[in-house]
Amino acid sequence: MDEMRILLCVVFGFGVVLESLLLVGFNAEELGIGFLVSLGGGLVFFVVGLFKAPELGFYTHILIGIAIYSGVFAIIFRKRIMPIVSEKTLLVLNMALWYLFFAYSPMFPFKIKLLICLILIPMTISVNLMAFVDHVVGPGLTLLFYTWFLVMIVSLGLGQFPFWNLSLFFGKIRAARLGFVDVLLTGMVFSYIVIHAFYILALIPVPYHREQSFGERWREVKKHAKVLIEKYSHQQLRQEEALLIVLILGGLLFANLLLQLIPDHLAINSLIVIVPQLISKRFSVAVQRSDELMSS
Repeated sequence: MDEMRILLCVVFGFGVVLESLLLVGFNAEELGIGFLVSLGGGLVFFVVGLFKAPELGFYTHILIGIAIYSGVFAIIFRKRIMPIVSEKTLLVLNMALWYLFFAYSPMFPFKIKLLICLILIPMTISVNLMAFVDHVVGPGLTLLFYTWFLVMIVSLGLGQFPFWNLSLFFGKIRAARLGFVDVLLTGMVFSYIVIHAFYILALIPVPYHREQSFGERWREVKKHAKVLIEKYSHQQLRQEEALLIVLILGGLLFANLLLQLIPDHLAINSLIVIVPQLISKRFSVAVQRSDELMSS
């Protein structure tokens, strides 16, 4: 057995666990039994998989076990992990998703691009209408918009995910080509994507196992949907602020798409991580000043 490969798998797994703990905090008392259940779930799937489907290979079952850990952790700690989503969040992420589409669309066949547009265009119209119109949406649309937030998060993560690093779990690799830091970060991103993907999958009313009835599964879906609805903020985005976001951020993204001032992945990550913080402070100040000038 390749010792370096095993070590890299451990580093990847550590990255997965680290990211999950970062999402909820490192309070041992609050993590409690839930963290142990998550670890146990991943371990059980790993061991059972080795006996039930040995043809998949040892390393593939490690990855499956890690994914199961992330999924169980996501469900147990969903109320702590799932962020509060607002109109501002949706507006910014929606622009990031369009940037991702235009940046990487040459890689996709025409039918895939058409399918993406058929989803993106109506959702973009809906997000912008919600941002520019002073209206509180009902529970159904609230669930739709939070689900769209999850879809955007997963899509943006997948669009930049270093899939080649997963060669660690499939086939033969040269371990020397994979650095420890790179594998650690890949594990963290993998955890982030899987956790948010599970929140989407949890909305599918299909029983998890044969013993589970459709009625029981439907009750679980309704419970999960209620959590998503509660995590949506109905705070209305001011029209002036929404316009500034679209014009300034949209203009910057369009300019970078043409001129390539910074790499695409850096532009997207900056938009996701940095820009919402700037919007909440500087843009609000700018809008306030413009209101003062108009009133005077």
